[in-house]
Amino acid sequence: MEQLFQHIGLLKKLGKHIQRKEINSDNVKFWHYVSGNSTDDVAQFKTLLHSISLTEDKRSELFESMSEAVTNTIHHAYKEGQTRE
Repeated sequence: MEQLFQHIGLLKKLGKHIQRKEINSDNVKFWHYVSGNSTDDVAQFKTLLHSISLTEDKRSELFESMSEAVTNTIHHAYKEGQTRE
């Protein structure tokens, strides 16, 4: 878990500045992610998707699923008027 949390930047956000020299766990080192503040900013996600070796059908299905997940998070994971940062 420590490698995963470091790799995705969660340790730093939690104020933990423990850095491994290398992320070497096979179930962590191949993770790629993008972040943003808006569902309108999908260019980063599209770039990430195109860097992965997937068929066009699988890429399209993944994009639709992730877009829906982001939309649901923005609309349902925050209390009314809460800052979304």
